[in-house]
Amino acid sequence: MKEERRKDLFFIFLLAFLLFLPFALLILTNRFFPDTGMVYNDMTSFYFALKSWYKNQLMVGQFPFWTNLVGNGYPVFAEGEIGALYPLNILFYFFLPTLLAFNLNLFLHFLLAAVFTYLL
Repeated sequence: MKEERRKDLFFIFLLAFLLFLPFALLILTNRFFPDTGMVYNDMTSFYFALKSWYKNQLMVGQFPFWTNLVGNGYPVFAEGEIGALYPLNILFYFFLPTLLAFNLNLFLHFLLAAVFTYLL
């Protein structure tokens, strides 16, 4: 049993290392993930801006229910991709700079998907 756990830990650390390679420059140099050419979509123009607004709301002690900065108003709390109540979002965006929180959040979810797929 102990040997099997060592093997699992080895592969989990290997997965973490291999996944960290593409994200290393982003996390260590504080670059924006979509600017790397890997991803061009709503992440750049919409979600990063909302995450930045979300962080500002957390920092002033207001909970982000609604913003009038998008169209005629936008229900941020009801929008699932912002993840207003997601515990990792609250922790990351409250304690870290927006760009670092955004990149770490992406890396962490890739890592969690890889590790739990391996364990499955």
